[in-house]
Formats: sequence, C-alpha cells, structure tokens
Amino acid sequence: MRKFKNVYVEITKACNLKCTFCPSKNNISKEYLSFDNFKHIINQIKDYTEGIYLHILGEPLLHKELFKFIADDALFSARPKGTDSIFSKARNKVLDLKVALPETQDALRPLIADAQGVRMVTNSVKELDFSTIRKYLDTQLSESQLSDFVKFIKNEIEVDDTRYAQFSALEEKMFRKINEEHTNAFVDNFSKGIIDGKIRITELHNYSSKNGIPYLNQKQVDTIKEAYKKWYSKELSNAKKGIGEYKIGKDNYNIEVIIDKQGNEFHKNIIIESISDNQEKAIKNNGYTATQFNLISSDGQLVEFQYRGAEVDEIAECEHIIYDIKKKKDTVLGEDYREVREVISEFSGKKEVMKEYDRYYDDVFKA
Repeated sequence: MRKFKNVYVEITKACNLKCTFCPSKNNISKEYLSFDNFKHIINQIKDYTEGIYLHILGEPLLHKELFKFIADDALFSARPKGTDSIFSKARNKVLDLKVALPETQDALRPLIADAQGVRMVTNSVKELDFSTIRKYLDTQLSESQLSDFVKFIKNEIEVDDTRYAQFSALEEKMFRKINEEHTNAFVDNFSKGIIDGKIRITELHNYSSKNGIPYLNQKQVDTIKEAYKKWYSKELSNAKKGIGEYKIGKDNYNIEVIIDKQGNEFHKNIIIESISDNQEKAIKNNGYTATQFNLISSDGQLVEFQYRGAEVDEIAECEHIIYDIKKKKDTVLGEDYREVREVISEFSGKKEVMKEYDRYYDDVFKA
C-alpha cells in the first residue's frame, strides 16, 4: 500500500506573529488540540503516512503540551521565541563580535542559533530520604540531627542561626555532589554524541549567580569543548580530502569554517559563556540557573536545548515571564500579562526592591 509522504495535523491555530503574507494574521484564536484527540487522530492515520507535521498556519511551539504529543513520558517544555527576542539576540551578537549587520537571512542565521525554543528538562532527585542524604554527606550526623536536616531542606522547621549556617553549608555541598554525579553521566553521553557527529553544537551557555550552583563545572565544560574539537578536526580533515558531509569555506568575516549540505557553518571553536569560568555574561543576578546549548539538527534546523532540573522548571518559567517583560519581548504581550507588566513598571525604578527580588530568586534557584 502506498503511503502519503506527510500528513499535517494542526494542533493549534494560535500564533505569536502577524506576518503580512499569512492568511491567518488576524486570527487571535487560542484553540488547542487536546492530547486525547491528538492520540485518536494519530491512531487513525499512522498506517497511512511516512511522517506527521504538527503545523499548518498555527505555531505549534505555543502548545503547552507539545512534547507530550511526541513522547508520553518525556520531560519537555517549550516556549516560542518572539521577533523581539530574535532581533535583540542578533543585535547583541553583532555588538559582541564587532561585525557588520548581516544583510541576508542566510547571513543572520548563525547569529541566532537558538531562535527556536526547545528545552529538555532533566530528572532531578524527587525524594531525599535518609539513605540518599547519607550517601552524599561527608559529615556524620546523629539520627536526630539527620531528621532535623531533612526537615530543614524541606522547609518544615525553623532553626537557630548556628544550625542554619551549619545546615546551609551541608545542603550546598550535598547538592553540588548530587549535581556533579547526575551531570557527569549526561556530559559523557553528550560528548560522545558530539564526537560521533550525532549532536552538532555551536554554543554553550552555563548560567547561574556568582554564588549559585551551575549545572556544569569547569571540567565538564572542558570535556564538551574537547569533544567538539575532536569532531571538528576529523570533519575538517575529511573535507580536505574531499570526503564526508562537509566542505571547507569562509564565513562572512573571512574565517575558515566547514559547511554542511544545508549551508550551516561550523567554526573551529564553539562559543562558550560559563559561570564556571567566571565569565560576566553567564552571571545572572537573579540566580537563573540553566545550561543552554545551541544546536543544529540533522535537517538543518536551529534549536535551543536546555538542561535543567525538573523541580526548577516551573520556577524558571515564572521568572522568565518577568525577564521577558523587562526586556519588552512580544512573547508576553496581551491581556494575560497586563497586571504583571503594571507591577514591574511600578517597581522597576526602585533599586532596593529589585535587588530584594534578585536575592529571593537566587535563594530559590539554589534551593
């Protein structure tokens, strides 16, 4: 039986843009296809098509359950990038790199490699029982002290200043160890994917506050950096021999690159901003903690991939709404955020209030 090449399933009519050429530019519908209806449709068509596209005129990244459609058990979230976000990113890159403003879309693409917002959310430790805590603590605690420490972590008790200082120090050391163990496994697999050419990375951003706990330490950042260098060296060598998927070329600034079949350029080194290396741009005063990778998929799509704990995801999304409003991004236009915008406008000029806000979120992210 012959199959359709692709079937298009519109999962939402909503769109965050109003392109002049689009017939739905005046459509402000906020209708979203339910997951149950989506499963019913897929069960009806899956034997008759080679592929399924989740869009026609709407923006699928606006659907809050988008990645539930792709994998029932996946911990994913998605947020579309507004035009203002893309323009500001291009402007900042032009200023940082001290280059001329690109004149064509193709020239612009390497500067906005995370124009699509897709984020992976990793599993974090859900329950901290006694055995888990003992595994990561290098300090011996009595049963009663351990019980109080667990309650302290869960904000179930208040303690005096002396025990607060002791428990806070133990908590930070413990979570640094937990984080390092979890991310070591991730970094090993991620780096292997880079060397094998399955993951094509262009940028790495490792965010946190000055006193925060970043997901990647310097050794892990260096591991990813070296993996990329191995991949690049191998593909450059192949390109010089006239074999492989890449060819040698020059970017708009006459720097040697290797270029894939879709025209994507890869430089000798990836761009890295990392708190573990004390780079100023990776320091977030409000404690925002995440590791972001800018990737290029096998079909040439530019993707942002974020690694952060499942427990922090909801907090981060709330914080990002305020961040987007302060940056005047069009992802937060409309009546849904009107009251939030009014509050931020009222307090934005009050430095002490905003400092207290940053301190609060910094503590939340570290917790």
